[in-house]
Amino acid sequence: MSHVEKYKVASAYTDMHHIDSDENSKIKSIYERNIWKLKSKFIEYRNYLQAVNKKDEIAWLNSIQYLAYKTDSLPIPENTIYLDELSKGTYTSLNVDEINAGKYNNPETDAKYIRKLKLSYNIRIKCQFN
Repeated sequence: MSHVEKYKVASAYTDMHHIDSDENSKIKSIYERNIWKLKSKFIEYRNYLQAVNKKDEIAWLNSIQYLAYKTDSLPIPENTIYLDELSKGTYTSLNVDEINAGKYNNPETDAKYIRKLKLSYNIRIKCQFN
C-alpha cells in the first residue's frame, strides 16, 4: 500500500472524527447534488476498479471530507510573532519540522511579505497566530 493509499481510509486519521455541522451539510449537498455528478462518478469508478480486480480505496466514498480535528487534540500555539522582527529574519528557523530540517525560511522573502502587509493594510501590529 502506498503512503497515499493509507490516507484514503477514515481510520487512518486518529486525531480526527466525523462531526455533524453546517459546513459538512454544505459539503455533502455539493458532493451529492452538483453538475459534475461527483458521487455517481466515484461510485462508477469503484465499480470499474472492482471489475478489473484492482483494490483501491476512494477517499470521497469513505467520507474523508467530513472529518474534523478533535478540538482538545490541537496544540495551543505559544509563539507571539512581531511583524518588525519577522521582517528582520528573526524567525527563520521557527516551526521547522523534522521533514524540513535545515530548510529554513528565507529572510528576504519574509521581509517582502511584511512590506506587502504594511503597504496593503498600513498596519503596525503584534500578530498572534492561533
